[in-house]
Amino acid sequence: MIKSIFAALLLLASAAVGAQERGTPIDSIVAVVNEDIVLHSELESRVVEVMRSISQSGTEAPPANVVREQVLDRIIIERLQLQRAEQSGIGVSEDRLNQAMATVAQRNGLTLPQFTEALAAEGFSYEQVRNDVRNDMIITQLRQRDVLERVNVSKREVDGFLAGEGAGSLDDREFLVSHIMLRVDSDAPATEVDRVRVLGESLIAQARAGEEFATLAVAHSQGQQALEGGDLGWRRSTQLPAVFAERVVSMETGAVSDLIRTPGAFHIIKLVDQRGSSERLVVQQTRARHILVRNTPVMTDGRAVARLSELRQKILDGADFGEVARLNSEDSGSAVNDGDLGWLQPGQTVPAFEQALERLDIGEVSEPISTQFGWHIVQVLERRAHDSTDQAREAQAFRILRERKAEEQIEVWLQRMLDEAYVEKRLDA
Repeated sequence: MIKSIFAALLLLASAAVGAQERGTPIDSIVAVVNEDIVLHSELESRVVEVMRSISQSGTEAPPANVVREQVLDRIIIERLQLQRAEQSGIGVSEDRLNQAMATVAQRNGLTLPQFTEALAAEGFSYEQVRNDVRNDMIITQLRQRDVLERVNVSKREVDGFLAGEGAGSLDDREFLVSHIMLRVDSDAPATEVDRVRVLGESLIAQARAGEEFATLAVAHSQGQQALEGGDLGWRRSTQLPAVFAERVVSMETGAVSDLIRTPGAFHIIKLVDQRGSSERLVVQQTRARHILVRNTPVMTDGRAVARLSELRQKILDGADFGEVARLNSEDSGSAVNDGDLGWLQPGQTVPAFEQALERLDIGEVSEPISTQFGWHIVQVLERRAHDSTDQAREAQAFRILRERKAEEQIEVWLQRMLDEAYVEKRLDA
């Protein structure tokens, strides 16, 4: 059985066969997209697959005309993106497409011949699936160039996210927290507020000096758990009050907080213990540098490989990698730094690049490597075990924020594309 993550790539083939068997006309036009057309048969094949997916999910299907309209809109958007990619010279070589198909098969635990047989058993055409994968790769490259490369997330935005909503949403730890609450009315006179504040600071000092927190809680806390020593039990950060959560995620086990002010009270919390993902994240990092040659209609795969092979031989003959990178690499961000990519963590680069890094010894220069960004040669400079807990949280926050911005900007980009295009729907034709 083909895994569900690839189902979206398999929409056309079986349904097209079914449509022809039912005698559905294949020559009527249901939409004009600039100088291209969408045929009734293509629309109906997509509708059949969408309705089948809805049925399998157990969801009540909307009216067929609603589905048909939505599917047609999706096809139109795809056509516009493919047209723009063609105008921009964006394509996928046969070698890269073959690699992608082999990867799809491998992820399903199959060889390519087995994958082809499995598709046939499911009623899908290998050639149609191959074409769908090609289109998906082309659209991915187009979006990367036109949108994603322009999406920026600042350090300030990351820090703000981690200090706010990200404090709990990125953390699956559980915390054992004890609590002391000292009530003070929001309209209490300043003298009373100061008295309670002084008491709170005194309790913090006693707790940090070694006094049993539970004893202090029983004696002074006005919280509901006072008689239990202020024990709030094991909780996820999202189950704690926000003013507690934003502090506890960065506290060390055994630490006592500063005084926390809310409208009706002062609070003190102690992180008694924590469990789950609280372990520090120690990973094997690799520092590497590379030279990139991008694919263009002129710079074909063959030419890119030949060019990088020539540069690699120069380096092996004694040329300085950094100088060669400065003069030849098309990755402008790293070229100015001698091709240096800095310290890379597992999962930070695309799989083909990361796998090449893993195979290299320190100082070794790779053969040309193909990724969706083009062709590379890479050299490993150093390796180290590194505590990357904070960096991992920052990277996760960065990805979340970048994905949010990317979604917003892709929608704007697609709408602009639609506004500038000639689109005529003929669903009643």
